[in-house]
Amino acid sequence: MADKDEAVALLKSEDDIETKGKFTTSAQTLEKLFEVGSTEESMQNLKGMEGPNGVMQRLVVSKTSGVPTLDEFFGVDARKDAFGANTQVEREVASFWDLCKEQLGDRVLQILCAAAVVSMIVGSIDNPETGFIDGIGIFCAVFIVVLVGASNDYAKDRKFRALYAASERREVTVVRDGRIFGLSIFDLVVGDLIHINAGEKLPVDGILIEGNGLVIDESSLTGEPYPVKKGVPTFREARYPNPILYSGTEVIEGSGLMLTCAVGERSVTGKMRSRLTEESDPTPLQEKLEVLADDIGKGGLALAVVI
Repeated sequence: MADKDEAVALLKSEDDIETKGKFTTSAQTLEKLFEVGSTEESMQNLKGMEGPNGVMQRLVVSKTSGVPTLDEFFGVDARKDAFGANTQVEREVASFWDLCKEQLGDRVLQILCAAAVVSMIVGSIDNPETGFIDGIGIFCAVFIVVLVGASNDYAKDRKFRALYAASERREVTVVRDGRIFGLSIFDLVVGDLIHINAGEKLPVDGILIEGNGLVIDESSLTGEPYPVKKGVPTFREARYPNPILYSGTEVIEGSGLMLTCAVGERSVTGKMRSRLTEESDPTPLQEKLEVLADDIGKGGLALAVVI
């Protein structure tokens, strides 16, 4: 018996040496807790991690003191390296010239440009002195349309980005180094403890570790019109409460303390934004409309040449 105890103690000491200075979980593992529409699977994954307390242990977080900000192995910088920062990689801003080229991709404008060329050639043959004027007039009209369209798109894009940045510029109440204070949502890291109250929008994915009648509106993600009650499970109940909290959802009632588990592009909201900024393939309807526009363009060009 003594030999067995010594062997167990030896294994524990070896594990301590192996994991010293390292988090005993990964960003990929934590992401599995936040699969929208797979609550049962998320709860089983959480149970496998020994519940909220087990997740806190793996993230080296104390419920009373929060993240040790200056710790060499488990401080803020180490958490950003291991789990990422709460920032979103934004789509590259299109230049004014790029917007002009996008405007020129319009089939109608291309037809007008072709018609202008034909008009200038035919007009110059018939009347070398003034026959090219009609073609130049068409080119000027196309130039104005492109310039106005690109200017409008450029201004709208800048205004949208400014409004989005202003809407996201807010603070939450966190616990770090045993202190409670306000912090910008862009400075949040995995392991941060956040105080949440009614009316607040959750900035990150996390799990509830303390709650008081917490009710969340998840309709923006799931489409379900009914708010969801949240609680802290011990996994000894016959039917344990759900502590999973998704970014982008809103607190309807109650208050609580949540443990940050996924930030930035690894959060549910971050993944959705990443998909929205990616270039999507054209739909079947768009492909058919493109073919129709090509046929109309070819027909119009042929008619213009004949006339």
